[in-house]
Amino acid sequence: TFLRERGCAVTRRELVEDRALCDIKTIGLQYCVQFHAEVCVPCFLGPTLLAIINLGVCERNGHYDKTLCRKLDQLARQCVLMFHNAELREQVELLQREIRQATELRGHFLANVSHELRTPIASVIGLAEHLRENALETSEQERLDYLQMIHESGQRLLHTVTALVDLAKL
Repeated sequence: TFLRERGCAVTRRELVEDRALCDIKTIGLQYCVQFHAEVCVPCFLGPTLLAIINLGVCERNGHYDKTLCRKLDQLARQCVLMFHNAELREQVELLQREIRQATELRGHFLANVSHELRTPIASVIGLAEHLRENALETSEQERLDYLQMIHESGQRLLHTVTALVDLAKL
């Protein structure tokens, strides 16, 4: 909470010396002691605190000055961008997998629809051609059988088209 209020790096030294931080001094020092931190650098993505970078004693001169804290804040922003980009990349990869699956399903669907439409059409055309070419040699019963098969194929085709129209409405 104290880092959310502060919004940028805070050092243990600042918590002790800066009177402006007196309202968060106690909780801030408890945090620093608990994690052996000399400086705490919050990593925000918008209003969300993603992480906190805790650093120990500074070897340069024993403390973190304002310049170094600004650099640490820049580093934190860069880390947040890396995390955010990694999350976006994962989301893009997931969406790409879903698109590939949908494309695959569409291909299967089109193959099935094509088969369901072509089969009765081929039957109608084949039987009609046979009747036309062999009209004189075909018995009355045979012609009635062929006409019945043509009718059944037409019905099958009608049911398939109706199912597709109903599916399109969904």
